[in-house]
Amino acid sequence: PGPEDAIRGPDATEETVAKLESCDAKMRVDATVPWPGPEAESTQDVYDRGTDTVSQLLDDYSSALNVCIVAHGRFNKILLASLLWQSPLEYRRIEQGNTCINVVDFDGDSYKEVLISYVDHIEREKDEGR
Repeated sequence: PGPEDAIRGPDATEETVAKLESCDAKMRVDATVPWPGPEAESTQDVYDRGTDTVSQLLDDYSSALNVCIVAHGRFNKILLASLLWQSPLEYRRIEQGNTCINVVDFDGDSYKEVLISYVDHIEREKDEGR
């Protein structure tokens, strides 16, 4: 994709923004609509990939006390909505700050939110001059 395909930023055009908004409206109600762009995943694709991976991790590391997943915003939001509410389309309810930390407990049957979008570590580093 080139600048003519930009959906945000200075290269975005009215046409590309309208295309994104149209797609976004469809994505809000249909988890099978892919994000715009080449090789894009739908919310359902991300849900399937994410929940399959979490299940595999829990199987592979069944004796582990903690499992860490490092991922990007949209994936985090869809995975959290899927685990916490069994509804990947609810991902828009979740805010994810840059480099945020999420903590979710699993009791063997269900997932429970402990900490979502924790970013205080960033402010601490700024205060300490890092």
